[in-house]
Amino acid sequence: MSAVTEPSPRVALIVAFCWLRREEAIRLQIALTDAIHWEFGAIASPVVENPVWGPRQVRIDAPLSKPAMVGRILAVIHAVLSAAEPTNPIRYRVTFTPTQAPTST
Repeated sequence: MSAVTEPSPRVALIVAFCWLRREEAIRLQIALTDAIHWEFGAIASPVVENPVWGPRQVRIDAPLSKPAMVGRILAVIHAVLSAAEPTNPIRYRVTFTPTQAPTST
């Protein structure tokens, strides 16, 4: 007969901490996606990761052949992440993956 034990308070605290960090990353990813789509249309969707150690990480496809667009995307990312915590600036790392520039029709 096996006994069912309750998780220790430390385990519950760690699980809650990880869940809250993941929820925050999802919230920021949605905010970034909305802001980028508002500014440029549906050209790219960022992926936000919130590691336990180190800065938040934002990965996004961008047309590196168009530096002005990359700069505007970076400005949007900075604006959204700065607005997320205005009293405590968020440290973040952005990784751009090269992609083809969107064509005008």
